[in-house]
Amino acid sequence: MSALSMIGFTCLTPLQLLTAQVNWAEDIAPIFYENCTNCHHEGAIAPFPLVTFLDVMEYRDLLHQVVEHREMPPWPADPDYRHFVDELYLSDDEIEAIEDWIHFDFSPGDLNAVPEPPSYGQEGSLLERIDYVVEIEPYDLQYNVDEYRWFVIETNFTETVYISHLEVFPGLSNVVHHVDLAYDLSDITLMNDLADPLPGFNSNTGGPNYNKYINAWQPGGNVATYPENWGIAVPPGANFVVEIHYGPGGQGSIDSTKINLQFIQDPEDIRPVEVAWLLSDAAPILLD
Repeated sequence: MSALSMIGFTCLTPLQLLTAQVNWAEDIAPIFYENCTNCHHEGAIAPFPLVTFLDVMEYRDLLHQVVEHREMPPWPADPDYRHFVDELYLSDDEIEAIEDWIHFDFSPGDLNAVPEPPSYGQEGSLLERIDYVVEIEPYDLQYNVDEYRWFVIETNFTETVYISHLEVFPGLSNVVHHVDLAYDLSDITLMNDLADPLPGFNSNTGGPNYNKYINAWQPGGNVATYPENWGIAVPPGANFVVEIHYGPGGQGSIDSTKINLQFIQDPEDIRPVEVAWLLSDAAPILLD
């Protein structure tokens, strides 16, 4: 064999080089572990896991659309305009890598070289520790249209606690549009809850009283985390108030939404956090 024919035999085209370079094990799995599996793992909010190569292959037909159109991760803010804490979006390079991988037959690479997937806690939780669970009594949805309902959970705290992490698990991920958490130091909201024969109550019974607003959540929100020794104070005697907006189509389904809380363990030199709303665009802000 001549030297020229050897060169022709061994050289790879740019397309072949790209095919050889982009694979699940080395290139794509780290992107998914950083941006996707926090929702797409067993027990989490997403309807299916995307942790293993076989997981992703099962839904490969969806990948091109949701990546190319930036539908996933669900991050509507424009990173070219402003950045936010814990923002979750794919960079142009990451999108290009995924598209190359899709176009060139989803190469698995060496599956023995896949990095260790992220570790998730009990029932899919991302928290290292769960100190308190705010869990509504299972509620059988009564309507097929949008429904707002408030649920009261009595805490019986004997001392002030400081929320440092908050994680929401909707019981009906296809119906729960958003979940808000607040607390009430009066018995107003509790009395309304008790007056309704079903768990929670709606505006036919009355409205909630909020002494302090704590957090807003929508699908994809993941864990709300505050800096070290920053926390939202919840005093003794407070009752948690959970507002849930159910979208249409849920009549007859049973919701059991819960909120996992992590508290500051040694509450010294705490920087208290308060949450308010900017009325101009309804975006939450943190006030210290």
